[in-house]
Amino acid sequence: MVTMEPSRVIVIRHGEKSQNKNNPSLQMPKGYERAGALAPFLPFKFKKIDILYAPSIEPGSQSTRVVETITPLSRYLNLPILTTHVNSKDDIRKMVKLIRTNPKYHGKTVLICWHHNRIPFLTKEFNPNNINQVPHNWPNDRFDVIWLLKKTPNGIIFSQEPEKLLFGDKTSVIPLKK
Repeated sequence: MVTMEPSRVIVIRHGEKSQNKNNPSLQMPKGYERAGALAPFLPFKFKKIDILYAPSIEPGSQSTRVVETITPLSRYLNLPILTTHVNSKDDIRKMVKLIRTNPKYHGKTVLICWHHNRIPFLTKEFNPNNINQVPHNWPNDRFDVIWLLKKTPNGIIFSQEPEKLLFGDKTSVIPLKK
C-alpha cells in the first residue's frame, strides 16, 4: 500500500451514554458536557485539526452519541463530520486505507470519534510500530482518554493520554491488559 499518511490521527470515544435501559442510545448530560468541553480543548491542545470522522448510523440503530460528541467541535472548526463508514471491521479497514492513502490527508491531522468496542481494532489497523502498546480493550467506563497515532521518520507511533477535562476524569491511561 502506498501511503500518504496524515501527520497525526487523534482517536476519542463518544461522550458518556445514558443509563436509561429504554433508550441507551442517548447521551447523558455529562456526555453533552464533554462534547462542549472538547470543542475548544482539542484545537488548543493539537493546534490544528483538519478532518473529522465518525461512524454512520447503521440501519436499525438510533445511536447518535458519536456524532453528537463531535458536533460542537465541527461547529467550532467549521468542518463537516465525515460519516461514510459504519462500525464494522470491514468498513473500518476501508476507512483506515482511505485515510492512509488519499493524498488530501497527507500531513493533516485527522480526528476520529468512534464506539469504544472497535477503537483498539481501528487503532491497530494503522499498524503502529509499537502495536504491542495498544490496549486490547477500551473499558466501558472510560470516556476520558485520547489515543494518538503520530507519523515519525521511523513510522507510526501510538500513545495515549488522559483528557483531564471534566470533574471525575481519571489521570491515568487505559492499562495494557488482555
